[in-house]
Amino acid sequence: RQAENSRHIEANTLMIRQLTDVSLSLAHHMEPLTEAQANTERKLSALVETQDKTENKLNALIDTVDKLVRRDDGSL
Repeated sequence: RQAENSRHIEANTLMIRQLTDVSLSLAHHMEPLTEAQANTERKLSALVETQDKTENKLNALIDTVDKLVRRDDGSL
């Protein structure tokens, strides 16, 4: 019985070491992923800002063209 308990303890110890190794490996691989996600978020924020500026410029252009077309239609 004691020998069986010793084998179970040894097996459990080995599994705990393996779980620890896997956990450390996962933590190590998470650092670059976390950095990449932060970088992606920064780029997405910049893209949203650029899109807003482009939309404002497009709206101004549409307004200008609309005014010019109405002015030219009224003079004909």
